[in-house]
Amino acid sequence: MFNNNRFIILKLYMQNLTKNIKIITIFMIFIIVASCSDDPSSIGMDILPKGEILEVGVYEENIKLINIESNRLRTDGPTENSFGIVGYFRDERIGRTIADFFTEVSIPAVYEEFNKYKDKDTVIYTADSLVFSLAYSNNAWYGDSAQNINLKIYEINERLSFANKYYSDNSMDYNDVILASMEVNPKSGVSDSLWSTSNFEKVLRFNFNNSYRNYIENISHNNALRDTLFNIAKDSLTSREAFKNVLKGFYITCGMPPDTIDPFGALFKMNLRSENSFLRLFYKKELIDKITHVSYGFERDSFTFPINRESRMFNRFTHDYSTNNEVILNDHNAPRIFIQGMAGIIAEMDFDDLINEWRKKINEKENFDYGFSGITLEFWVDLVLPTQGLYQERQPYLAIYEEDETGNYTFPTFTNKYGNSAPCYYSINSSGDAVSYSTYSSSTKTFTFRIQPEYFDQLVRPNKDGQYAEIKPLYLRSLSPEFDFRQQIICNTNDPEKGQKPRITVKYVKYR
Repeated sequence: MFNNNRFIILKLYMQNLTKNIKIITIFMIFIIVASCSDDPSSIGMDILPKGEILEVGVYEENIKLINIESNRLRTDGPTENSFGIVGYFRDERIGRTIADFFTEVSIPAVYEEFNKYKDKDTVIYTADSLVFSLAYSNNAWYGDSAQNINLKIYEINERLSFANKYYSDNSMDYNDVILASMEVNPKSGVSDSLWSTSNFEKVLRFNFNNSYRNYIENISHNNALRDTLFNIAKDSLTSREAFKNVLKGFYITCGMPPDTIDPFGALFKMNLRSENSFLRLFYKKELIDKITHVSYGFERDSFTFPINRESRMFNRFTHDYSTNNEVILNDHNAPRIFIQGMAGIIAEMDFDDLINEWRKKINEKENFDYGFSGITLEFWVDLVLPTQGLYQERQPYLAIYEEDETGNYTFPTFTNKYGNSAPCYYSINSSGDAVSYSTYSSSTKTFTFRIQPEYFDQLVRPNKDGQYAEIKPLYLRSLSPEFDFRQQIICNTNDPEKGQKPRITVKYVKYR
């Protein structure tokens, strides 16, 4: 029952009108003091219970959390804001993660004239080079910012369909000849002052014609791609579908260190919607004197194939948790709960015991009833510092999800008394707005969520047919796991130095 749980109870007995006024005043003071918040859900119920208030109290219980491996994650992302993650990183606590991605380039939204079409019968044009550019901004990396990662680019042999959905474990057929490779570390020798400059982006330029490996092994293949685009038919530049039949896209991955060497590594987050991320074909026009017919130089030109909203992409992730012993799966007694993006570790939550206990209490009531004035969920963060020298910014946002019938994670909602759909779990942000996620509080060292009192009431009370609402599994995850590699570690043990177990707090009033 409730014997092992901590209560704060105020018993009130009403006998006459004078006491009624005093009791209501005490009740209001209690609720305001207990809430310590401007959150309307924790101040009180919509209508103060009529009649005799028997008890006002606060009930607390620990939340059961377990580490589980995430299901496959849809990673093709929104068209407005897509990032390609590439690299590898060995986390001392979580293990190794490997990331790569597939993307395509497209044609400009507004058709731009390919200048070589203008006077091709009277002027000699020749192809020069083909360069693929990827851009990333300050702190768009994770791990050892000085570690060189061997980035490699291949051409894919199948189309990224606009109608398909792509997930973190999908693969695609690609040509195994490397178009270009580059050894690069996240900081790239750029000064901190330049990195911190507003809107600064580091641009990596992969020359498909001039890399060392291209000259030694693959120059014929890469020149073939350059020449194919240089000789592309005009009709193929006016239709996205026609262009994709010429160039299907690229696979961007990384070389792994030998098994005997296990550095920390690093992950890059490339901004695929940046104006600096594109494929550019450089070509030149030979300048010939009209009188002497002698060549006197070249005029350079280029044509850009952007990675725009019409371009499909998806990230791919693999994880290996065997490189350490801190990740304990499927165990309520695991001392730490890990939250990782990129289809990594997530937490499954269980407070069914609390819900069933309240169902039992409400079912057993005789001449009294219960109301709920505020319910909170609190998660304390493990503040153990990461390895020195690594950039491992902690995940500042967490959200509560449930799994829908298609296997996707969604924000839980319910139908309120006005017939509208409302979030079951939320928090109040710094602007005072209710949002479907929680932001880390450095002052309390917690993530805090609210549960709508009306939803909790629906959960613990049978409907008019005597049936209870389904208790669905809930999951604690990062807010944008398809693009965010930051992690968070939650305490799952009562430790005066590190925090305490996750907790649910229910404020209630018993009345008749």
